[in-house]
Amino acid sequence: MIQTTEQIEMMDRRNEILRRNIHQYLVHDNQYGLSNQDQFLLNQMVKEWHANNYELQGAR
Repeated sequence: MIQTTEQIEMMDRRNEILRRNIHQYLVHDNQYGLSNQDQFLLNQMVKEWHANNYELQGAR
């Protein structure tokens, strides 16, 4: 699948946002622990980040 530069830039930005959010959740988890809901959200973000990373590498 051919991606335009705008789509690649959008995926890069999404990747950066996910990475930052994951980092914030991990810091919170290390300091205070996470509720079940927060742990679920963290796992979903990690899955989405991996999928986005895979798609981004294929687009380059």
